[in-house]
Amino acid sequence: SDHTAQSVSFEFFSEQPSVSKTSSRSIKPSNLSELRIRLHLETWRDVYISPDPNINSEAFMNTLSYHFETSCPIIFSNNKAKPKSGNCVWVNQDIINAKSELRDHYDAWKV
Repeated sequence: SDHTAQSVSFEFFSEQPSVSKTSSRSIKPSNLSELRIRLHLETWRDVYISPDPNINSEAFMNTLSYHFETSCPIIFSNNKAKPKSGNCVWVNQDIINAKSELRDHYDAWKV
């Protein structure tokens, strides 16, 4: 018997933006104020306890680092990559013009 075969291939494209993690240290006035308070309340006993200046220096750096890390923590955030202009087929000139007009109205309202 004669049978005919048909082949169909599909290509699926996902335009999900890639996500990358970035880190930054939170150094705001409130964090620096907390750091000042923590350093003021510290006894610094470990810094003065040893006659060896190397041990004292290390104790000072450890204490300072601890309070700095606690007061001004590193914050991790997810950053989505912005889609490239060629990938956004739904963005046309009308949308770009409307965005510009809305921005102008907002800027005028803001003042």
